[in-house]
Amino acid sequence: MSKEEKNKAAVRRFYEEVINKKNLALIPELIAPNYVSHATPEIIGSEGIKSYFSTAFAAFPDWHEKIDYMFAEGDMVATFTTITSTFTGKWRDTAPTGKKVKSQAVSLCRLEGDKQVEGWVILDSLSFYQQLGIPLPK
Repeated sequence: MSKEEKNKAAVRRFYEEVINKKNLALIPELIAPNYVSHATPEIIGSEGIKSYFSTAFAAFPDWHEKIDYMFAEGDMVATFTTITSTFTGKWRDTAPTGKKVKSQAVSLCRLEGDKQVEGWVILDSLSFYQQLGIPLPK
């Protein structure tokens, strides 16, 4: 198996096991302790990712990401996903609306060995918040 195929398998496992099956205990196997997500705000380390998804899954317990496309070159993997979920719990000081959301995201991650060490995510935030019926965060 090529390096690119191994990296894609590691990223696919993150989506299938951590996100879609909500197996947060698997995060230290897939995310390096020094991981940095270049999001706003930044998410640091495997514990930061675990905390983020714990909060997100409390607000969106049926969160699911379907992998539409995945590409790899060297240490980098790009993944295009469709996210579906229902807003049934508190999210960033906002009460749940019970509304369903469907949006697209693009994720780029860099791996060292079998673990993700850096990540970037682009989400269609405007559509996401409009579907939830809440204002964009300031």
